[in-house]
Amino acid sequence: MKVLHLVRRPRDAYAIDMMAAQQKASHDLSVVFLQDGVYCPEAPTGTRYVVEEDCVARGVEAGAEAITHERLVDLIFESDRVISW
Repeated sequence: MKVLHLVRRPRDAYAIDMMAAQQKASHDLSVVFLQDGVYCPEAPTGTRYVVEEDCVARGVEAGAEAITHERLVDLIFESDRVISW
């Protein structure tokens, strides 16, 4: 199952624990950090992205592959499940 996590807060412990559990279950994980989540894009596994516009708005460097909002929409529709934190 292809799972996309949208992380809006930095260091969300519950989200990180859930991602680790899903990784053990062999899910294909992707994680997008947006809003304040771009301050600390940490994930235990999976492909990591940050929304470029949120990095620019907060004056931080992208700590993962930078994507646009348009690419974010594509990732949402490509996923079987989307979880927003």
